[in-house]
Amino acid sequence: MSDAALRCQFLAQGESFFGAGRIRLETVLGSCVSVAVWHPQRRLGGLNHFLLPTRRASQANSQPSPSGLYADEAMKILLDAIVSHGTLPREYQVSIIGGGAMYSVGTTSPAMLARTQTFRGAAPCAGIGCDNIAAARELLHQSNFATPSEDTGGMGSRQVRFDLWTGALRIRRGEALPGFARIAT
Repeated sequence: MSDAALRCQFLAQGESFFGAGRIRLETVLGSCVSVAVWHPQRRLGGLNHFLLPTRRASQANSQPSPSGLYADEAMKILLDAIVSHGTLPREYQVSIIGGGAMYSVGTTSPAMLARTQTFRGAAPCAGIGCDNIAAARELLHQSNFATPSEDTGGMGSRQVRFDLWTGALRIRRGEALPGFARIAT
């Protein structure tokens, strides 16, 4: 690798980045999810950071341009960048990261238990994090990406570092915050 300067880019909620070169993308996730894509032959890739699976129908007409806050729109932004670089989704290595529960809860309500899901041996997830993971899986499948690797669900946050020049993806997990003792209803 040349001695070109390393450029670090932090992605906040709703942001996406796609490109090539000595670029390190970083983000911090709780229940949010990121999708990382990397083209090993072309050495280019991208990362997004979305907050919710989709925009409410009542909000759909209020903002005509895609917002990276929503999984479906964040994935469209990434897919548009992939196509603009003359590549196909199936050529990319893909990872889904995040969707963790941020608070340990003493008692889980029956409604939350009913929404708990476990996928292919991944850590159980519930609530919005699980909805985000499911949305990412479905959108990747619909767009003909390869089967993704995952570090999803469970408890706590994740710090993500993705180097676009090598495709190296590093994830460091944090602990869940002390939660609330909740009475099951």
